[in-house]
Amino acid sequence: MSGAFTFRMEQPIAFEHVDAAGWVFYPRYAAFVNRAVERAFGEGLDWSYARMHLEEHLAIPTVELNMKFLKPSRLGETLAITLEAVDVGRRSLTLDVEMRVAGEETPRVTARVVVVHVAMGDPPQTRPWPEAIAAKLRGEGP
Repeated sequence: MSGAFTFRMEQPIAFEHVDAAGWVFYPRYAAFVNRAVERAFGEGLDWSYARMHLEEHLAIPTVELNMKFLKPSRLGETLAITLEAVDVGRRSLTLDVEMRVAGEETPRVTARVVVVHVAMGDPPQTRPWPEAIAAKLRGEGP
């Protein structure tokens, strides 16, 4: 989707992220995806998780996560993580995520994550995206 919301961040690979071989332990990539989504909402959309959760009692839980591991990442490297909105639904959002090391053509990991906008409660109820957020995700906002 051309012009859609895109967010970029860097993730240094620290000792806490690796296994005995010095490679990123694969579940850590899911945490990197989550961190990228949280930062994208806070820094890119000006809608922090603290505000969303604590003040507005809203959330965006992950309902689907698919990952492809193309090449190991090692202790001391830095991953450039790019997240792009590819489908902005009325209540859901599909994001493509790519993790790569600068200068390399092949990504280390690619992922597709789907989140849903909900009002926290028992049970949680899906909600339409606020129009200002939806517009930014579609690439129509400032």
